[in-house]
Amino acid sequence: MILCLSDHAAVLETLDSVGDAVSGRVLVDLTTGTPDQGRATADWAAEHGADYLDGGIMADPENSGTPQTSFLYSGSHGAFEAHEATLRVLGEVTYLGTDAGLASLHFMALIGLGYETWISYLDTLALVGAENIAATRFAPFATGMFTASTELMSAMARAVDDGDYPPDAGPLSVHQALMDDLIDMRESRGVDAERLKHVKALVDRRVAEGHGAEGFSSLIEVIKQPST
Repeated sequence: MILCLSDHAAVLETLDSVGDAVSGRVLVDLTTGTPDQGRATADWAAEHGADYLDGGIMADPENSGTPQTSFLYSGSHGAFEAHEATLRVLGEVTYLGTDAGLASLHFMALIGLGYETWISYLDTLALVGAENIAATRFAPFATGMFTASTELMSAMARAVDDGDYPPDAGPLSVHQALMDDLIDMRESRGVDAERLKHVKALVDRRVAEGHGAEGFSSLIEVIKQPST
């Protein structure tokens, strides 16, 4: 039984209507939701005798069944193994583990990253557009930067896991020195600078705490412990 509904409330309403009819079956929920909602649905399934897989669709639903679509799954490992071939009909699949909340966690994290990246990109296009640079002319520079950043992203992830922050992308003290100019340039051209101001505040706090020689990845320590 595969569900893909408007929201978690619709999932609960549908499940309550079928009740124990799901007993002995596998329930796959592809509805967008939070990790806690995925775990709650897994609990409901267990109480009604069903195996459960939570899923996230990493593409527009109408592209299901095409090479452009991938699915994230978490929950019952036995259910995934038994039905993996069927699930692959819809697209590429990745199984993340038995915790039913993992698929939603990864989905929400990636979508949030996308939103923040896209809006920052649009801010950047507005900035260069204020200098009469066409967006399509600037785009190759942006894509080149993101391509080159893949190794840096992996290095930053290792630094976060290790809790050791070498000066990736340069020390924070260097970033601190140029950020006021970045903010002033955006504001002088009527482009939103609030996100950069937030980054500057994080950098200022970390440097003030004596970590100016560390890399950008060390800002994770401030992000995890926001000021009150």
